[in-house]
Amino acid sequence: MPIGVELDGYFFCEKGITDYKVHYVHHDGENADWRKVPYCESVRYNVYIGPDGRLAPCMGFSDTVLKEKFPSVLEHHLGDLTLDSFYHDVVETKVSDLLAKNPECASCEFLPKCCGGCMIEGITDDGDYLVPDGRCCYFHRHIGEDAVRAVADAAIKKYCPEREEEKKQ
Repeated sequence: MPIGVELDGYFFCEKGITDYKVHYVHHDGENADWRKVPYCESVRYNVYIGPDGRLAPCMGFSDTVLKEKFPSVLEHHLGDLTLDSFYHDVVETKVSDLLAKNPECASCEFLPKCCGGCMIEGITDDGDYLVPDGRCCYFHRHIGEDAVRAVADAAIKKYCPEREEEKKQ
């Protein structure tokens, strides 16, 4: 069974495929209308249902003080929960919501590529998820997409030369 590999948000690739993604980089942020860009793209396509039946945008929320605010599929119809609940409010959070609370992000040169990062990485002990992701900030300020791509491309070239030949054809 093929598996994908993800390295702490820096790199994601499916087995047998040399095309990869650097999750900390969002290329759709250039000249974006931040009122329309989701703070987290992943929560719009994934859902987590905990052992207690609580519906959360991702597993990371299950270990926060917000856990009890999420609705339970054991008590309500799933369709209702995705349209009118705290779950829905989190999923519909936009980058503009983050910027309203964090003006330093609005002036950051990396905003178009980071879009605030991961809401779970910045979450505070009191449940505020509108906090910039410090790991993503560090990545863009000190590492960068080019460095990750250089390492990944060199590894593909060395360990998967047949894939490089396929790309040329």
